[in-house]
Amino acid sequence: MMSALAHGAWHGSWAVDRRPQLLRTFTDRTQLTGAAERIPGTAIYGRTQPLPFASPARTLGYRTLAVDGPHDMVITHPEDLAGYLVGVGDPASQP
Repeated sequence: MMSALAHGAWHGSWAVDRRPQLLRTFTDRTQLTGAAERIPGTAIYGRTQPLPFASPARTLGYRTLAVDGPHDMVITHPEDLAGYLVGVGDPASQP
């Protein structure tokens, strides 16, 4: 079921119709102050698509969590993603 949802033609249009991604996100420069590097983080990324999220996250010192789901799991698997986020926020689950 996941691969049909993750790679189906419907969800791309569905997402764009609700929240289009602005072209500026690809063209505007980001002014970084260094503050982000001081915030502990966890990168949650889907294993089902070969996107290189783990390596940059590790470079920042983030904990990584590979999960069974696509990059856009907020659309295809919102309940699963919510569970992962709750787990990340639980101090008992921290290494």
